[in-house]
Amino acid sequence: MEVLCIPDNINTIALASGSNNYAGAWARAAGFGLTRDGGAISNSQALSHARLQVITNAACRNTYGSAVVVSSTLCVSGANRISTCSGDSGGPLTTDDRRTLIGITSFGSDSGCQRNLPAGFARVTSFNSWIRARM
Repeated sequence: MEVLCIPDNINTIALASGSNNYAGAWARAAGFGLTRDGGAISNSQALSHARLQVITNAACRNTYGSAVVVSSTLCVSGANRISTCSGDSGGPLTTDDRRTLIGITSFGSDSGCQRNLPAGFARVTSFNSWIRARM
């Protein structure tokens, strides 16, 4: 095993574990994607952050259906026209204090990211052992 030197501008994060579904909790997403519907991503795109509330999978299924929202999905509300957007996929969703990774950005509404619709993430608790086996 190699020793990894982490520079000062990078930090580690804990992986979510256990059975917490985080529904009702506030979380933070980050990404280099679009910041509004109809926008463009530039070569100097800045990292953006959004504070989002986690919702139940049942509420998310009302928008996307049970074929899309499965047990390994975690959703946020998208209320107030705030959500992840095109280009953010693969980015982190952390607890509000930014200490625990709870989701990986996966999907949003085909109609845009400012539609007050939920966005979906890969639920880290569902993939915790798979991730740890590759660390």
